[in-house]
Amino acid sequence: MKKLYYFLMICALTVLSSSLTFTNASAAEPDYNPSRAYQNGTYYQKLKAVSLGDNQNENLVAVALSQVGYHEGNNLNDISGTSKGSKNFTEYANTRYGVKGGANWCAYFVSWSARQAGIPANIIPNAAGVGTLRNGAGTYYDISSGYQPVAGDLFLLEPVNNNGNYYVANRVNGKANLSSHVGIVTGYDSGSKRVYFVEGNSGYNNVRSSNFILPSQRGNNLHIQGFMHPSYTKAANAAPAAQPKADVRVNFADYLAKQSIGTTNAVLAKTITVENTSINSVSKVGIILYDSSGRQLASKGEKPVPVGNKINAWYDVNLELKCQLAPGTTYQYKFYAVVNGLTYYSTTWSFRTNAAVTVNFSAYAKKYWIGQTNAVLSRTITVQNASIKDVSKVGIALYNVNWQYIGGKTEKPIPVGNQINAWYNVNSELWVRLNRRTKYYYRFQTTLGGTTYYGDWMTFTTK
Repeated sequence: MKKLYYFLMICALTVLSSSLTFTNASAAEPDYNPSRAYQNGTYYQKLKAVSLGDNQNENLVAVALSQVGYHEGNNLNDISGTSKGSKNFTEYANTRYGVKGGANWCAYFVSWSARQAGIPANIIPNAAGVGTLRNGAGTYYDISSGYQPVAGDLFLLEPVNNNGNYYVANRVNGKANLSSHVGIVTGYDSGSKRVYFVEGNSGYNNVRSSNFILPSQRGNNLHIQGFMHPSYTKAANAAPAAQPKADVRVNFADYLAKQSIGTTNAVLAKTITVENTSINSVSKVGIILYDSSGRQLASKGEKPVPVGNKINAWYDVNLELKCQLAPGTTYQYKFYAVVNGLTYYSTTWSFRTNAAVTVNFSAYAKKYWIGQTNAVLSRTITVQNASIKDVSKVGIALYNVNWQYIGGKTEKPIPVGNQINAWYNVNSELWVRLNRRTKYYYRFQTTLGGTTYYGDWMTFTTK
């Protein structure tokens, strides 16, 4: 009976074992000599507790998530992860990669996580900067491509200017030429388009996990630039969830029929066309206005009205953006278009407002004369920061001693060189007969670019 029992047990185990798949699992072990501070902290124990499987992308995510909460320190002895420092000292950069001082460490954290997950450097390289990962960690998918990220991908943020403002980097052969930050995708919900991620050197000086909604931005204008899909040799669900269609291209061209630059105002205009999609898929167009340092001043977006296969968009800065410009000042702006739910930005352009126009009224003694009941009143008119040919009208207004208007005239001027000599006979041109020994007031005026400029009040007394 015992022999029969053992025989049946062996058969049962044989059948059971044939229905099971065994995964080779191992504990995560550092590939370097950790610092004493890190070994004595909780995040070293959390790393050691990670069980690595066959799938490289899952291993990367598991290692990175084990470090959530790790906080940077203030010196090389302050890198256990439990510090509240802010000097950019970390186990990831200072110990594993031998950095001597404080350093931005988002890329170091990604590379450190890859090494501890057993992923070789030819898949995710050792990186001191984001550019190394952008150019060497697999296939780049721009945010405009419609790519749906998977766990183990890397996400990139747009670059930052000197004032801390994010801007859209130039694309060279479809790839951004600058990035400011990198993190690891831990999951993606296609229904809500929500990307889950873990990142180091976040705005909170730590390793944190969070999420954002595709396609364009998360908190404080942090614009998502695109994703890197590493060439894992073994990965679960590592193939793109949906291969992107032919890249949609949005073109922004000059629309000179509406563009104009003035002294304190401007009308900014572009013609928008699209490729690989319909112009009717553009749901919104708009403009963002910045000062010369990149600080945003105003913006406006609206539903477009296509004209054939294009959209002509223009904005009056004073009337539509509610922004008064300063004379002789440089500004920047860019247009954008929302196409199939994705936001596409133009390059950043700049313009300079015209310098303030100055109109000068000076004496023209050659034609000035005062009599008993008549006078000839004259001034020489010159302009600065404008052409004398742009003066469309000149004129005079005459008042009596009680400041009552008694006569005047305007006319189209005839410039002589770079000036206008204007004079008026009060009797024959203003149709006013003056009283003897009486005081009068007058001033000249000119119209330039739709604006009327006035000279100083002048006075004379008849004989």
